[in-house]
Order: sequence, then structure tokens, then C-alpha cells
Amino acid sequence: MLLRTAPAAVALAVLLLVSSAGAQELAGGAGSSKPPSDRPQSPQREALTKRFEQRLERLNTLKDKGVIGETWEGSVEALDDHLLSKDERTLLDDENKDRKALYALIGDRTDDPDTRHKKAPPRVVAERNAKRKFESAKADHYLKIAEGRWIQKRDEDRADKIATLKKDGMVGEMSDGYLAPVKSKPGEDVKSVIERENRARREMYGNIAKRLDKGSAEDVARAAAHDVREHLPPGQYFKERDGDWQKKR
Repeated sequence: MLLRTAPAAVALAVLLLVSSAGAQELAGGAGSSKPPSDRPQSPQREALTKRFEQRLERLNTLKDKGVIGETWEGSVEALDDHLLSKDERTLLDDENKDRKALYALIGDRTDDPDTRHKKAPPRVVAERNAKRKFESAKADHYLKIAEGRWIQKRDEDRADKIATLKKDGMVGEMSDGYLAPVKSKPGEDVKSVIERENRARREMYGNIAKRLDKGSAEDVARAAAHDVREHLPPGQYFKERDGDWQKKR
């Protein structure tokens, strides 16, 4: 599963810093209706858990509608802010505020009487929760990966392949929101991945444009391309309209 293309050292740090107890806490933490564990919670944790439970059904409904999704950073976001009402945007803001508080609480172990548990940066705790969210997502739910773009859960394997192709300089992102081969004569396997990816992106851009009831799929695609470019790692390729491929430094 692709969360982000992190060095092996970071992946190892996640395993070392977040104890098995911490993983159990997350299993019932942000966005879950289950209590983190059987042992007593602090008043702060109890309040957080109650608010997560109260929001869970509404968040799941929005996920099922395809207007929000989980991100690799452990937050929940809208595919486009204009897809949400004022109340729904407040719902997401409140959820992310409480998730941030939970990640800090777990990372600092401030409510854990067992001092054997190691502290962990909130970022590590958040990414651990994101991994769990990605694994439990429905096939048609949207997930925002570290490349800064949205995919559906069922497309994770293809996203992994694309990440490898980008790293190898075989494919790159374009300013129109679509994927293209960097080399003029890509192999059939690469062409197949590109075609399937662009077909999925075209469908997503079209669906968002329809829900917005303004603008076009092309406008949505260009906005998505802007986000992808900002998250593009050094060494990968991006192409402006009517321009040449540029490797990010």
C-alpha cells in the first residue's frame, strides 16, 4: 500500500516509535466508534472518543458519496472544498482538530500510566493512523496519497506501479492533470498503466465537476495537477502545456 515514498529508515522509525499498545489505541481512536482499550481513559481521551463517535456516521456518509476521503497525513479532507456545505466543512475542521489532539496525546503518552511506552512524534502517530484508515477503506472510497493526488482504494496497486515508474523516470505528470510517458516509445505495459490511470482520473474529474455544477472537468484536472506538482519529489518529471519535460530539482 502506498502512503508515501519514504526511506526505509522512516518506515523503521514508525515501527520502533509506535508500540503495539499505541497501535491498539489507534485501532479505536480517530474516527472509530470502538473504545481504544479496556483500561481507564483520561477525561481528555474520553471527551475525544465521544466526539469521534458522534461524527462517525456523517463522515462515513460523505465518504460513501465520494466527496471526502482520508489522507496519508492522518486527516480527512474534501476532494474539493466547494463540494461541502458550511456545516460539512465545520464537521471536517472539528474532526481534524480532534485527531491532531489525539495524535499529540498518544505521541506524548501524557495520559498513559505505563512509562515503558515510548514517545513518538505526532506525525508518526498520524501516519500510522492513516495506514490503518487506508487498509480499512471501502473499494470506492477516495484516499489522498503522498503525491498530493486522490485515488480510489481499488486503485492502490496501480498507484504503487506509477510511483515506481515515476521514480525510474519512465512517466511524469502534466499540467492538464494527466499522466504521460517521458520517453517517446514506452513499453506496452507502461502504456497500459497510463491508459488505465488516465481513464480513472478522467472519470473522477468529471464527477467532481458535475457535483460542483460549475466549471469543467478540465478546470478540476488543472487544479489537481497544481497540487501534484507541489508534492512532486526531486528527480521526478512534470510537463507544462506546450513545454518540455522538466525534472524537479
